[in-house]
Amino acid sequence: NARMLEILRSKHRVYDAQVIETMKNKNIDSAEVAALLLYGDINFSKSKPRQEPCRYYWIDGYIKNKETTIYVENCDTLVTIQQLTIK
Repeated sequence: NARMLEILRSKHRVYDAQVIETMKNKNIDSAEVAALLLYGDINFSKSKPRQEPCRYYWIDGYIKNKETTIYVENCDTLVTIQQLTIK
């Protein structure tokens, strides 16, 4: 978990347009998403860590004290935040 989160944090990060819209609507900045990549937990049962060419991870944590999940695409040099859900 910690090793994979470190790998995800070390790569260039981009956000899907829908994620950017959610962040604007919920007043969330990229630093809060970065903190989720630092303190979150990877849900390996929902993730696809062996998929090629990119791997996919569901990461659970908290933003603004609310349960939050992000769906991340991990490619060779790029991490794309594809989905952000706040409960």
